[in-house]
Amino acid sequence: MKVSRQSIRKEFNKLSRKAKWLFFTTPIEIVLGAAVMTSGVGFVAYNQLAPQAGQIPLAYSQIDQNTQVLPLSRFYAANNDAGMIIFESNNAAFAAGNSDSDFAKALSKNMMAARDKHEPMGAYAEEMPGYAQEALGSADKAVEATQEVPPIESAFSNSWSSSHIDYYRTEYYEVEVCDSDNHCHQEERSRQVYDHTQHSYTYYAQQGELASRLLNEFIRNHPDMTISETLQLAKQVSEENKAVIEASRHDEKPLTDDEFLALTNTWATGSNLLEYAPKMTAGFNNLSGLAPQWSNATRTAHSESYITYSHFDS
Repeated sequence: MKVSRQSIRKEFNKLSRKAKWLFFTTPIEIVLGAAVMTSGVGFVAYNQLAPQAGQIPLAYSQIDQNTQVLPLSRFYAANNDAGMIIFESNNAAFAAGNSDSDFAKALSKNMMAARDKHEPMGAYAEEMPGYAQEALGSADKAVEATQEVPPIESAFSNSWSSSHIDYYRTEYYEVEVCDSDNHCHQEERSRQVYDHTQHSYTYYAQQGELASRLLNEFIRNHPDMTISETLQLAKQVSEENKAVIEASRHDEKPLTDDEFLALTNTWATGSNLLEYAPKMTAGFNNLSGLAPQWSNATRTAHSESYITYSHFDS
């Protein structure tokens, strides 16, 4: 029972963690987008980034090369490009003297710009909530499923508890003690030495059966959590974007066209979606295989207590 429970809880922890990174916490792409929505936050971002000596690497997504931009691509690309406006302003401020006023001027200019590599800042502020809602719609199966994970995880966590208590005994021994005249005698001393460890595992049947029922319902209601939409990549890089990339990187060696394209598409290839979605799907598949093991284990599960003569439960 112990092994089965730990295996399932481990998988739920993994699934929950990947889901949180994907949907419920603030991934770096969202931080970048949110940072540009107010000038106050923009100044905070500038103050934190200024020590990087105005060399923050830049690359706009150029997502609009695609005839029809899908929701997840639009959301991630917009977050990237909004962040790039802040970073480009930081680099420009450093080149101009690295003062707050320099940053304010650069940010104001970039906020109003409508160049081919990004939308004006105001458009991001107005459209981002819609982009986010549409992106969640593209991942609706996974979003809905992961919202049901916490109570299942809680039931597994509450299905049993464990304690490991070390016991010690008093050991007496003698030592030789000598004074300054080299007169010696034996003295008795005592010390506490390890004796054994009591391991106790308490099973709570009601929670164990609840966990089994919730897990089976979860798997039955959500047979597939795959996010089918793939992120759309740029196929070429504009000269203006190349200039921005080169100016921000200060590479001694000129970049190749393939390197320019790879940097332009980093918003997608390095996104949380590509990092965590496959791991979340794999965790879900592992749970499907572990569910029958847990159901079988609940039939014979019971509390247990035993002693080992080492600290480890073996």
